[in-house]
Order: sequence, then structure tokens, then C-alpha cells
Amino acid sequence: MKTTATNLSAQGQAPVLSASTVRIFSTGGLGLGGFFGGPLAISYLIYRDLVVIGRADLLTKASVWFVPFVLFWAYCLFSFSPDFLSQFILYFPQAILWWVVVRHLFGKLHRAFAANGGSFKSNWHAVRFGFFTFLGLKVIFFL
Repeated sequence: MKTTATNLSAQGQAPVLSASTVRIFSTGGLGLGGFFGGPLAISYLIYRDLVVIGRADLLTKASVWFVPFVLFWAYCLFSFSPDFLSQFILYFPQAILWWVVVRHLFGKLHRAFAANGGSFKSNWHAVRFGFFTFLGLKVIFFL
């Protein structure tokens, strides 16, 4: 029998978590979190989802897409004047783009998770996380 560190718990037993006890963010929730919190929020939410469901092997695939988006978003954020309208305009096209990438990269994974009895966290949880990420970034960079 071949064992790996990913399928054993601390006691040497198989983990008892099933898809029904684990909750992740849906693609809509990820998009909402990205809309309010930018690429930093959606990247973290994707990271947490992949770690929770045991698919940390997909983190490099997600990083290839999201690192350029984070750099582009930061460039735009610091290049435009810090008035509310110009800052808000950056979020909408970026959030749509992140949502499309999430649907493309993780759509099958989310459908398989739901088919196995998995449940999704509330979209309000993602909105709240995105909003607090937004506030934190505003306090750090613009006060």
C-alpha cells in the first residue's frame, strides 16, 4: 500500500473530512470577493479553497494567471489619480476578468465538488472579506 503525506492525518489514519463537511467559495462568491477586494482578495480566497479541498497542486496554475493580474492592477492603481471614480472603474473590468479566469480554471473542480455533496459558503462571506481587504489596502496605501 502506497501512502503519502497528503492522505494521512497526524494519527496515521485517513482523514475523516468528506465533501459534505467542507465548505468552499462558489465561483460567484469568488467573483464578488474579487470585485470588492481586488486581486489580492480573490487570490487568497482561491488559495484557501484549493488548500481546503486538497488540490494545492493547482496553486501554480492559478499563480500563472493571477500574478500578472495583481501586477497590472497595482500599476493601474498607482498610476491613476486617487479619486473615487477612477479607482472604482478599475475594479469592474478586472473583477469580470478574474471571474472568467476562475470559471475557466476551476469550473470543473467546483462542479465535481458540488456533485460529491460539497456545499458552498455564503456569497456574503466573500463580499465581507473583499470589503475588509479593500479597506485595509486603502488604510495602508492612501492614508
